[in-house]
Order: sequence, then structure tokens, then C-alpha cells
Amino acid sequence: MKKSLTIKRLFHQIVFQSMQQLLLVFLFSGIALSAPVAGQHILDKKISFQVDNVTLEKALHQLEKAVPIKFSYNSRSLPLQQPVTLQATNEELSRILDKLLAPFQITYKQV
Repeated sequence: MKKSLTIKRLFHQIVFQSMQQLLLVFLFSGIALSAPVAGQHILDKKISFQVDNVTLEKALHQLEKAVPIKFSYNSRSLPLQQPVTLQATNEELSRILDKLLAPFQITYKQV
């Protein structure tokens, strides 16, 4: 009788501690998944940007310097030597990229 009571207590403790740990895992994984990431709103950042008759490649490099962003592209598929002119004052980065790349039918994707 005494032996079975000890086994029940041990089993109860194991189940109770396992449930506590499982609850903590769910709690902390939910917090980690819902944490905001700083890079998500980079396209909403408002900047002023002006280029006048420079190549698309130089315009992208100047934009990289103006905003903490890095562009990746295949240089063979873009018309990097085409001249571009753009003037934007206090506009979102997404609108600036749209204006800069739209004449070449180029789209972009944030990664």
C-alpha cells in the first residue's frame, strides 16, 4: 500500500512539472513570435532623394547610402547604365523605388 502511494506521488510530481514546463514553452514561444522586427517598416521611412541624369546603378548606390538598406540584383537583367532623373521630397522609400524603377518595368521585393 505504501509503495503504490509513493509511485502515485512521484507520477503526480512528474506530470505537474511537465505541465508547468509545457506552459512556459507556449508562453515564451508566443512572445518570441509576436516581437516586432525593425526592418519591417523600412519601406515606410520618409526621405528626400534627388538624382539628375545619373545611371540607375549610381542612383541605387546613392539610395543605399541615404537609407540603411542593401539592394541585391542581377546586373545582367537590369539596365544599370540607363540614365535616371528623380526628385523626391519627404516621400516614403517605397514610393521612391516605384518612381525610380517603374519606367523599366522592374519590381522589387523586401527580404
